[in-house]
Amino acid sequence: MKTKNFLVAVFLFFPFWATAQWPVSLTAGAGLASETILQTAQYQSDNHKERYSNILVFGYAFHLGAETGHFFSPRTGMSAGVEFAYAKSPDDNISLYPDGNWRSISLKIPVSLLLALGYEKRSFLRFGFSTHISLSKKSPEYIVSDETYSYHSFFWSVHAGYAYQAGKRVRAGILLSRDITPYLEIRQDNVGIGANPVPVILFTDHYFFTLTATVSYRLGNLSHR
Repeated sequence: MKTKNFLVAVFLFFPFWATAQWPVSLTAGAGLASETILQTAQYQSDNHKERYSNILVFGYAFHLGAETGHFFSPRTGMSAGVEFAYAKSPDDNISLYPDGNWRSISLKIPVSLLLALGYEKRSFLRFGFSTHISLSKKSPEYIVSDETYSYHSFFWSVHAGYAYQAGKRVRAGILLSRDITPYLEIRQDNVGIGANPVPVILFTDHYFFTLTATVSYRLGNLSHR
């Protein structure tokens, strides 16, 4: 808990500390989300595991925050920030769940490589990764019979995007983000699967893929890039 609180404090105050050197921008994005739900069956007799199913459901996502960045050469730079990130999809009907939907709520800490394109360098590509500090309820969130819902305190995602400098302070673009570790894991004991049901432990991992339209507004001194 102390480590988590320290990380939250560092990344909340870092953009303001860096203002003197790197410009700070307010950021926002909203769009579509698709949730991948991977299930793995573990046979209790010999602990053998095998992939059981792969389900895809759709919803929406948004994020709000701030970032600071700097170009080390005319075309190459980096950025880092902190955002509140939210993604939601409808009930996938695997099992019961409060409010009938799945949610990923986190403090997102993105780090990106920036590449400027074109003669005027108004177009930008972005590639990077994000650490997510989960803001969802702690495990076990909800128990139904032999089911246990466990939210991961930390999970990771990768992202790529494009932005265009629409004015001196405004950038607009798109951003694709994909979880590479699950934000939620469900364990179900004594589940029967197949034509001749054999009791197994069924693990269900939840990941989000999001496509959002983004906008950022630059604060402070415009003498910086």
